[in-house]
Amino acid sequence: MLHETEDIERERLRVARRPAAHNAPPVLSWFDVTPTVPGDAYEGRLRSVLDAALGLALSADFTEEDLPVAAVPEWFTDVSGRPLSADAPEFARRGRERYAAAIRGGSWELQGWLHEFDPDSESRGWAWWDLTHSADGTVRIWADTWGESFFACDELRWLAYVAGGESVSGPYLARVDAWHAAVAVREDGEDVRGAELAHSLAESGLRYLGLADPTAPLLPPCLAFFADAVETGGEEWAVSVESDDPDLRESVNHQWYMLGADQGLFQRDAPEFLLAVGDGESATAPSDSLRWARVALTVDSDIAGHLDFAMLSLDGNVVVRGVAGEKWTDCVLLKAPHRFPALRELGTRMAASPETRQGTREALQRWLEHTSLD
Repeated sequence: MLHETEDIERERLRVARRPAAHNAPPVLSWFDVTPTVPGDAYEGRLRSVLDAALGLALSADFTEEDLPVAAVPEWFTDVSGRPLSADAPEFARRGRERYAAAIRGGSWELQGWLHEFDPDSESRGWAWWDLTHSADGTVRIWADTWGESFFACDELRWLAYVAGGESVSGPYLARVDAWHAAVAVREDGEDVRGAELAHSLAESGLRYLGLADPTAPLLPPCLAFFADAVETGGEEWAVSVESDDPDLRESVNHQWYMLGADQGLFQRDAPEFLLAVGDGESATAPSDSLRWARVALTVDSDIAGHLDFAMLSLDGNVVVRGVAGEKWTDCVLLKAPHRFPALRELGTRMAASPETRQGTREALQRWLEHTSLD
């Protein structure tokens, strides 16, 4: 499989950070790894080696027998030596042994391994996509294999083992939804409802991308639910559909989408935003248990099927409140919500109330302190 320069540049970006959900291919391959070291340390080793290799793919002359290795982590250079360097750390030595036992083809030599990243070579049948952690301590390496279930990947297995892998199984091919679900589960183990939440949101055609950072100075969800109730001086954007409209669902979905796309709730080419979610099946009322979840629209999205919501743009500058009334179904949008005195006053009262839980109080105070009316 040929790897064009632009493909390698994008792959290197994915090594540096998790790719956006909307860029994912229809199917991905994965390997399950049981590491002998902490998951974060294992991930860091994988990414550091791949960054060096892809950097060479973009800059080195692969007609040369010896590629420069200054950027390659020393531990990887040591374990990929022939003979094995005495300086190779124990985790890498153990991985080398496990690879030899699993593959029965001997170890890799450093220059041979690096030459697998030659952009003009067709031998490397995969491109790095992502890595996710599981609650049981295992990790999952995701690769884009262009839909192929059988491909050359021993160089990736080598890295997976010598970085500290005790066992490596795969590859397995699956629809991209499997990756989305893996990303949705909080890697720190706090969001035990991640998979359930992903399933619940999928019923509305929303792809769950994980919970927002709770320390970010965003408008708290409990306050966002009042966006349609505070005095705005006529500076709100709103769409309304009669609740007895025979095409209510289609009309609300269309009007909401146009409102959100035109006024900045999300970008048309990357329709991601934050949705208030709680401990129950849906966020139906202001509550101390509410959190912002990052979601993405899909072709099956049906916002009208679950009205009574609060949404926020990723940068926190646009909030949308949706509510189904007896006569009208409304979606109200506020830009720069921190500039509305009535909303700030309500937030100040809520933060001062002894009935407000500590976590919510801190979130309200953080938002008030990091924003102003100006």
